[in-house]
Amino acid sequence: MGLFDLFKKEGANNTDKNYLKQLIKVAMSDGNIDEKENQFINKIAVKFNLSDEDIDDIKANIRDIKFQEPQNSRARFQMVFDLVWLMLIDGNIDVNEVHICSRVAMKMGYEPQIVEDLVNAIQNNLVDATEPEAIYEKILANIE
Repeated sequence: MGLFDLFKKEGANNTDKNYLKQLIKVAMSDGNIDEKENQFINKIAVKFNLSDEDIDDIKANIRDIKFQEPQNSRARFQMVFDLVWLMLIDGNIDVNEVHICSRVAMKMGYEPQIVEDLVNAIQNNLVDATEPEAIYEKILANIE
């Protein structure tokens, strides 16, 4: 699959590819993608109808995929949440991961503080729920 095919594949759009790109960048920023990070990336890829081949193409062409934020505020918040979740999933918070999460959040109009706020909110809610969807909904309910 060539670069142009990466952007034309049916079922996935540039926003979805960018979303996955940002997750991959966070996962790779500490030097390796561990199994939990890889499983979470694959889970999001399935949500966007992206195949393993698509993921490999995104990794291979990561610099060619331009930033494109999700279209609505809920999707933007979900993206920041997913980035922070991925940053926490391996149990190690790397300064490069924090930097990428903060930079993406700022590109979408958030203050960088949202990353720290989400880290705290996720960690506080891990007592009651362990699945990211449940924690996301609980956090969202508290801010809406």
